[in-house]
Amino acid sequence: VTEKIVNAFLAGCIPIYWGSRIVLEMFNPDAFVYANDLQVGGQASDDFAGSDPLLGLELVAEEVLRIATDDAKLRRMATAPVLSELQLQRF
Repeated sequence: VTEKIVNAFLAGCIPIYWGSRIVLEMFNPDAFVYANDLQVGGQASDDFAGSDPLLGLELVAEEVLRIATDDAKLRRMATAPVLSELQLQRF
């Protein structure tokens, strides 16, 4: 996990993240889009060797459009805490 997701949060954006699943433990999954699971139908693993982040990208774009056109969902994600209560206690 790199600083890029943190930079997006600091800018007030809803991050779209492609990378290690550990990000789901470090940050509140309700506050960002985890592209890996969308691209492979929820079966993403941490073994990205040979993975092409462009495969299934249209599924990520569709989810972003769904969020952008659903005012309630957009508001929930935009106002979700970056860290959940459990994450605050853990880290």
